[in-house]
Amino acid sequence: MKKVIDIRWNSYVKGVTSAVSALLLAVSAVLLKLSMEYNTEALSALVIILFIMAAMASNAPLSIVLHNKTLSIKRVCFSKNIPYNEIEYIARYNPQADARICASGGFFGYIGIFCNRQTGYYFAYMGDLDEAVFIETVNGKRYVVSCEDPDMLVSEIRNRPVQD
Repeated sequence: MKKVIDIRWNSYVKGVTSAVSALLLAVSAVLLKLSMEYNTEALSALVIILFIMAAMASNAPLSIVLHNKTLSIKRVCFSKNIPYNEIEYIARYNPQADARICASGGFFGYIGIFCNRQTGYYFAYMGDLDEAVFIETVNGKRYVVSCEDPDMLVSEIRNRPVQD
């Protein structure tokens, strides 16, 4: 069994990602020109901007893949695998008022560490806040993901056959 559920980026995420990327690329072009004149501060700033853009883009959430024994959160360069037998709780979630600790609030998605009083700290991999699903594992790790069919994701995980 392998089922792929895409992570949809809402219009806010698309707009923020486009606008911030365009701005950072324009600033990068200016910094590149300045660094060609042996300006070490400009070169340092250019490296930092390119590193931030690469780090955010490489963690952009793309899809949720349901395998036989694991749920995989696919990102551009990485995957996070959660074995089904470690999922203790899964439900729809509303992250609208959650605080960003070390996270992006729209640039390449809602990714990073978020927090609120009820759930505590969690890792987020979302493209649309309205499609969020909260996952807690038996060892206390918490994740919030989004996907095009969050109700189906919750149902699939809750109704899966118990496997060792």
